[in-house]
Amino acid sequence: MSLIVEDVGFVIHSRRYRENSRIVEIFTREYGRITLVARIPVKRGGREMAALQPHCESLFSWRGKHELQNLVSVDSQEQFQLNSENGICGLYSNELLLYLLDKQLPFPDLFDSYKQLMQQLRDGIDSAISLRKFEGELLYQLGFGLDFAAVQKSPDKICYFHPENGLSYQHENDSIVLKPFVLAGLAKADYANADTARAAKAIFGATIFKLLEGKQLRSRTLMQSYRKYTS
Repeated sequence: MSLIVEDVGFVIHSRRYRENSRIVEIFTREYGRITLVARIPVKRGGREMAALQPHCESLFSWRGKHELQNLVSVDSQEQFQLNSENGICGLYSNELLLYLLDKQLPFPDLFDSYKQLMQQLRDGIDSAISLRKFEGELLYQLGFGLDFAAVQKSPDKICYFHPENGLSYQHENDSIVLKPFVLAGLAKADYANADTARAAKAIFGATIFKLLEGKQLRSRTLMQSYRKYTS
């Protein structure tokens, strides 16, 4: 029999699988993205279902020898209550982890960044700034981070970003112009300035769109609908 593994993590996706069972995707600190079969017992199913909700840090234990593991137990540690727009931001971050992370590869720094995002969304800290920091860390961990500090060393040159070619000093159609003060903010991951925040959103968004390879995010559709009916 395989050994039981234990780690803290978050549910990033869940779907029904047969009677009283679910397929659950979790993002853990030390083991990365894990796919579990969760069999929910009738007598204590309410407690376990609560721990398997999104935006809830839980202690998971599982075992198995293949890609699809079996959930042994789950205990809720901390629930991050996200409402309205912040809830959609939470869904967005979950979809990015689900679609962009390979299974069973550890990303402890990204896990810490994700948990910090949950805390900031719960506490009402600027969601746009919080998301840019998470997106930047995600792209860095995946090997698609941009070295803004390197191009900042030539302040006399105007720098451009193009989705296909990254950072360069060559202007192309659809390039984003990055002024020196914007580059300085990007290099420090400081998105308090509106121009820097817009540049980060455009750059990270274009890179993520390319990595998704045409996958549609439910969170984007929900955000568009939410803003339409609340404006």
